[in-house]
Amino acid sequence: MKTISIVGGGFCGCMLTLHLLKKRQSKIKIHLIDKSEKLCKGAAYSTEFNFHLLNVNAGKMSALQSDEDNFINWLKENKYPYNNEDYVPRKLYGNYLSNLLYHELNEAPDNVDIHIEEAIDVTLENDKAVILLESGKKIISDKVVLAPGNFSPQSDNDPFEKYIDDGIYFTNPWNHQTIIDKIHKEEDILILGTGLTMIDLCTTLYFNSHKGKIHAFSRHGFLPAVHKPVYFYEPFYHEIEKTSSLSEVLSIVKKHLHSHKQQGGDWRDIIDSLRPYNQKIWMNFSTNDKALFIQKLNRLWSISRHRIPQEYQITIDELLKNNMLEIHSGKIDTIVKTGRKLNITVRKKNNEQPTSLSVHRVINCTGPQLNYLKLQNPLIKNMIQKGLIHPGPLNLGVDATPEGKVKNHYNENIIYALGSALTGVLFESTAVPELRVQAEVLADILLFSELPVPNNHTTFFQNP
Repeated sequence: MKTISIVGGGFCGCMLTLHLLKKRQSKIKIHLIDKSEKLCKGAAYSTEFNFHLLNVNAGKMSALQSDEDNFINWLKENKYPYNNEDYVPRKLYGNYLSNLLYHELNEAPDNVDIHIEEAIDVTLENDKAVILLESGKKIISDKVVLAPGNFSPQSDNDPFEKYIDDGIYFTNPWNHQTIIDKIHKEEDILILGTGLTMIDLCTTLYFNSHKGKIHAFSRHGFLPAVHKPVYFYEPFYHEIEKTSSLSEVLSIVKKHLHSHKQQGGDWRDIIDSLRPYNQKIWMNFSTNDKALFIQKLNRLWSISRHRIPQEYQITIDELLKNNMLEIHSGKIDTIVKTGRKLNITVRKKNNEQPTSLSVHRVINCTGPQLNYLKLQNPLIKNMIQKGLIHPGPLNLGVDATPEGKVKNHYNENIIYALGSALTGVLFESTAVPELRVQAEVLADILLFSELPVPNNHTTFFQNP
């Protein structure tokens, strides 16, 4: 009997479990390991607030690649009043994922053991993986899959780190209930980062009737673009696949953006037409071009590619209009603690007059830490130390094949990864349309890698 341990019970871990159960042709044992009791939900879908919405409309959020209407049908069956174009509360999506998983678990209760605790170490013994749990329990497995989800933000040489013990600095931006419980409504706040995590937090503060001033800071001060209707644009990957040069790819994309704009089209049509090919394009780049993209273009790509619903934009506009939110860009120059407040100077570009801020709290919303060398997570640290995993390209996630087989100097077929752990390999590896394919492909590999693959198996790169 094959034994598979999955470390991480968010979307990836749970969908992999589901596909393993659906596809198995003989008896297997799955160990699903996560310290949170909220299986399937992770940081994104464990929210209890209805104003936290999906950033993708419901019609594109099926967890199953082979059943595009699965989520919409679940909403209808459960009498939720949403259609394909609506942006649904994330907590409903978490309930949907749980429903999918537990339906399969109820069909095969003896095939899965759930461990609500943290995995802290892995060793290889006699062609098996031995996973050590925090309680001291050991699980022996034929395969182990890392599906850790997102790790809390960690900034290099973080100047605010010394204020954690004072209760001034919050490093976990996703625990909104703790934040609103500990921050007084009249306090002024500095949010580090102006991306999706900042938008989430501002929305929480707004609906919690926060009265203090909110300052949001990032190097460029860019905010995510808002969703608008997207229309079909003929894919032009056949032009891009002829080159592996970032500058040439950029030139081709700019050409289409300009031409489409001249005809009255919207840039979103172009960006979305690239989506089925983004991973191929990334993998074709040289290491130098990948590094250049991260350095020069990543932020612009992120705000264009990962957009927000109109509902979020209305909230942000309201905060800005009422002078409750102010966006800052540049570089933090000085930080001085005076009493219960931090006095912060932001140096702007082009030698403009510096901006002085005085805040009670600072919250890190700079995005998940993807450099595993900087993580304090015991499992990741121990696996790196033993050479079981290596940093991925550009120190993003872990090094692996596109399908998720981890590369290390042991050269075995025991350790795998999926989700954000593959960011360096695939770049686009955080959203449901990509993750659902990863989970199904990896299930086939884990089940059938020593057997002929079934005719109906899912391929890694799906046709758009």
